[in-house]
Amino acid sequence: MLHIIPLFEMHQPKRLRCIFGKKPTKSADMEAEFFDDELNRRVFLRLANNSYLPGLRAISQGVDQHGFKCAIVISGTLLEQSREWCPEVIDLLGGLARSGSCEFVGQTYYHSLASLIDEKEFMQQADMHRRAIKKLFGVDAVTFKNTGLIYNNAVAEAAGRMGFRNVIADGTERMLDWRSPNYIYAAKGSPVRVLVRNYRQSDMVNFRFAGTARQARRIAAKDFVDGLSYAEGDLTMIEFSLETFGEHFINEAGPGDFLKDLPAQIRNHKDFMVETPSEAADGLKPVGEVDIDEALSGADLEKDLSAWVGNANQRYCFETMKYLKPIVEVSNEKMIRLWRLFTQSDNFQYMGTKGGATGAIHDYFSHFDSPVEAFISTLWAFTDFRQRLYAVAGKRSRYFRMLYGELPEGHAFHFAAGFAMPPEAIARNLFELRDAVGKAKQESIAFHLMRGDLSKWTDEILGCSGLASELRRIESKGGSAEVLRNEMVGCITAAIKDAKQQLGER
Repeated sequence: MLHIIPLFEMHQPKRLRCIFGKKPTKSADMEAEFFDDELNRRVFLRLANNSYLPGLRAISQGVDQHGFKCAIVISGTLLEQSREWCPEVIDLLGGLARSGSCEFVGQTYYHSLASLIDEKEFMQQADMHRRAIKKLFGVDAVTFKNTGLIYNNAVAEAAGRMGFRNVIADGTERMLDWRSPNYIYAAKGSPVRVLVRNYRQSDMVNFRFAGTARQARRIAAKDFVDGLSYAEGDLTMIEFSLETFGEHFINEAGPGDFLKDLPAQIRNHKDFMVETPSEAADGLKPVGEVDIDEALSGADLEKDLSAWVGNANQRYCFETMKYLKPIVEVSNEKMIRLWRLFTQSDNFQYMGTKGGATGAIHDYFSHFDSPVEAFISTLWAFTDFRQRLYAVAGKRSRYFRMLYGELPEGHAFHFAAGFAMPPEAIARNLFELRDAVGKAKQESIAFHLMRGDLSKWTDEILGCSGLASELRRIESKGGSAEVLRNEMVGCITAAIKDAKQQLGER
C-alpha cells in the first residue's frame, strides 16, 4: 500500500514599494509607506479568482465525493489578505478544517528567513502562525514546514521543542544521498519525524504546465497518478503550489481539470491510500535517520540558501536586517511588525541574479523590473526604517547596537596580522571585540595598534566615543603588545559595564 500525501502551498507576500527612480511616498502610516497594498490587492484578487477559490472548491469537492485528504500550508500574510479582500477564501479553508480531511501545516507567519536569524525569532514567528491557524480554524498544527523547505538539525530540534511532531523537508540527493524520499525518517537529536517531499514528482506538475510543447502542456491527472504506481517505498509526498492551477500556467491543457480529477484518480487505485502528513507519520515507522548540519532547502537547482543570500546584495540586506533585531526588540509593536515584514523571504529572492531557468522563475514572481531595482528599493526601505527605529528607541538604541548588534560583514572589524593576510577573528559588537582582542595573535594586536585601527573603528562604526578615547591613549603608549592587550580588554570590559548600566542591566 502506497500512502499518497498531497500538500498544497498558499502564499502571497506583502510587497515592498518600488522606489527606484521614483519619489518616495510619505504617509503617516509607515506600513503603507513601505509596502504597496494597492499592488498587493490587485495581485491577490486575481489569484483568488483564478486559483484560490476554484482550487479550494475542487479540493472540497474531492473530499465530499471521493474521500480525498490533503494538507494545506498557508502563510500569515496571505491569511491577512484573505480576511481583508476575500473572506470567502477563509470560509472555504474553514470548511476543509471542519471536514477533518485536511491538515493545516505550521510555518513561520511571515514566510520568512527567521530560521537564519536566530532560534528565538524563528520560534516566535512559528508560534504566531500556529495561534492564527487555531483562532481561524480551530485546529492545532502538529506538522511543520519551514520557508522554502529550509532544513537542518537545528530546525528539527526547534520544531520538536515547540511541540510539532513532524517536519517536512525536501527529498534531495544532498539530504538523502542514495536513500529514497518515499519513506519516513527520524531527525537527529529530536523526536520529530521527517517527511520528505518527492521533488521530482512535485515539479512534474508545478513546472510541467509551463512547457512550450503542446504535449508537455497536456499532462493529465490520470497519467500523473498512474506514474505514481511505479514508486517504490511506503509513501510519496507531492507538494503543489495552489497558484499552479489556473494562474501560473493558463492554457488549454486545463490545470484546473487536473486538480478536479486528481481525487478520483487516486481513489481508483486500490493500492493507494491518500492521507494527511500526520496520519502517515503516525502509521509508518522511520527507516533511518537524517543528520544535516548545513542548512539545505528545496529552492532552485542548488537546493541550498543561495536563492535568498547567494549574492553580495542579498547578503548585505540580510545582515543589515539582522543587525537591527536587538533594537527592534526594545521598540514597540508597530516597529516589530514592520521589521518582521522585512524578514519575508520574497524580499531577498527578488534580488537574486541567477540566470537560466532559475533566473526566469525568480523574474516571473518579482514585481521589480530587475534585481538591481529590487536591491535599491529594499536598501532604501531598510535605511529609512533604521533611522526611524533609532528615533523610537532613543538613547537605548545606541547601547543595544554596541552590545548586541551584529554588524554586516563589511562593517565588522577583521583582525589580521598584516595587509592581505587572512582574518583571525571578526568583531561586530563590544562582546565580540573583547573576545577577539583576548584571542588574537600578538602580531595582529601589534599591527592594529600601530595603525590605530581599533580606536577608529570603535569611534566611527561602533559609536563608542569613550572607549575610542581610551584605545587612542593605549595606541599612543607603545610597548609590549601582550601588555597592551590586557589593558585593552580591561577598557572594553568597562565600556560593556557602562553600556549595560545605561540599559538598566547588571
